[in-house]
Amino acid sequence: MPSAGNVTTENGVQRVRQASARRRRDRFLIGVAVLTIVGEPAEERPMLIIADDPQWLDEPSAQRLAFVARRLRNEPVVTLLTGLASEGAGPWHTHDAYGDGFASTVPVD
Repeated sequence: MPSAGNVTTENGVQRVRQASARRRRDRFLIGVAVLTIVGEPAEERPMLIIADDPQWLDEPSAQRLAFVARRLRNEPVVTLLTGLASEGAGPWHTHDAYGDGFASTVPVD
């Protein structure tokens, strides 16, 4: 028979897992919402998404931007990230949105 302490610990672990699942679902729903906001108007005319100084993006924003870029790859949507190389890498550096090297970095003097 489990002690009261074990039951509390098990309940706590279960709550953490449920909260984690909710956060993942919420992040996905936010990505789908942004995808809809950008994708629907792109059916009528091309769109350009610009993120200036993306090194300042927080991780969740960088993830959503990569999510949208991957799914709009075959749509008339271009994503442009601009920033200074000297300001360091941000979380967007770790997101290969297309997974095949489609994106590139172009240095500008």
